Amino acid sequence: MYGKTLIAIFTGVNGIIVMPQIGKILDKINEDQIKKPEIKTKILILGLVFILCLIIETGYIKDTQEGIIRIYQTMTGE
Repeated sequence: MYGKTLIAIFTGVNGIIVMPQIGKILDKINEDQIKKPEIKTKILILGLVFILCLIIETGYIKDTQEGIIRIYQTMTGE
């Protein structure tokens, strides 16, 4: 459970896609350029994209880790 939380925090998706979008939304809120219904819609869409990307990226990280373990076991003869 704890490891999955760390993956969610430190993924490239979080840093490249989600964080800038959150910043843009917060900036628009502070400048009163966006209305409440738009905020809910944008946050919902961003949340869905984030969850989808996390699912894909978690699977990718899991496959990568398993591949590394197989290579290590092959090299050490375990």
